[in-house]
Amino acid sequence: MERAVLVARHGRVLSCTLNRPRSLNALTLEMVRELRGVLGAFATDAHCRVLVLRGAGGKAFCAGGDMKALAQDARAGGALARSFFAEEYNLNAAIAELDRPQVSVWDGIVMGGGAGLSVHGRFRVATERTLFAMPEGAIGFFPDVGASRFLNDLPGNAGTYLALSGARIGASDACALGLATHFVPASRVGVGELEDALANCATESEVDARLRDLAAGAQPPAPADGAQPLAPHRGAIERCFGQGSVSAIVRALDGERSEWAVQASRALRRQSPTSLVLTLHLLRQGAREPLRECLAREYTLAALLTAPPAATGPASDFFEGVRAVLVDKDQRPAWHPPTLEQLDDEQIVRAHFAPPRAGSDIATVAHSIRAGGSVVRSQL
Repeated sequence: MERAVLVARHGRVLSCTLNRPRSLNALTLEMVRELRGVLGAFATDAHCRVLVLRGAGGKAFCAGGDMKALAQDARAGGALARSFFAEEYNLNAAIAELDRPQVSVWDGIVMGGGAGLSVHGRFRVATERTLFAMPEGAIGFFPDVGASRFLNDLPGNAGTYLALSGARIGASDACALGLATHFVPASRVGVGELEDALANCATESEVDARLRDLAAGAQPPAPADGAQPLAPHRGAIERCFGQGSVSAIVRALDGERSEWAVQASRALRRQSPTSLVLTLHLLRQGAREPLRECLAREYTLAALLTAPPAATGPASDFFEGVRAVLVDKDQRPAWHPPTLEQLDDEQIVRAHFAPPRAGSDIATVAHSIRAGGSVVRSQL
């Protein structure tokens, strides 16, 4: 059986490939653990100076975590989700704290956990096939992996728009927003070619210069199929998505009276209403906070939403969203409650963001993420 994470050396470059192309390189707990081991080895290797991370198959860098497997395990009473999110979020933080450059090749789909593997590193290289999204609201979850920190860094409330709508954007907008740091045609970042170009680099400035050389004046193309161009709507995004509540955002979109605003409003109404409220609260809480604090808060919420369903009362929207989108694929989730109008925002926030019981497993893990007990740093 072929390994899900492949590693090779090219001069001073350590090249790491996510190798589950049939699953769009979706992350499993085993992959997270392997990646953590790779990162630790890279950080302490005197010879390797640059880490290149890419996805196999030509369709995706990484489409996120394997949420279907997490939901199935939780329904059976398992704790896979808690282990996965704890180790994934610590990996995200370790990438941010790495003091050597990481170059992530966004050749294809980048969603959810794929963003967590890359946005916290120094360089993200978009290609003409890049398709970026944070679509977790569609499965009753929320943009995690530090999204409550990095989406706040995007200009003009664009991060709130991406988080709430699940909109897909291409290379041009990814570069304009600062999500991607460089655009390089896919033909120039193939396996081996990029590594050879970076083989003698030892510093971030040298990596940046070589990536600019590879770009050679190339410009991002128009958005690919399924991606939405943001540039014409940046003003409306800033006006509408700066509102203080999801309901106010929807009202502002309805007041814009443009086709884009109509589509954006419809997109929000397709998401889990509860997830929308939770996501906006996370974003507002995460503004200007350290990444580990954001990850700790995200872990507490993720553990709650993926807890095994109780025998009485409705399960969280996460299980229904996974069923509708990833299992039955009927795209008809029965959210609880079904509409924004039936939500009490304050009650939702109180119910989901109460501090976990002191000494509980959730509180212990959240504290460990916040405290940063396993930082990956170079020993040089």
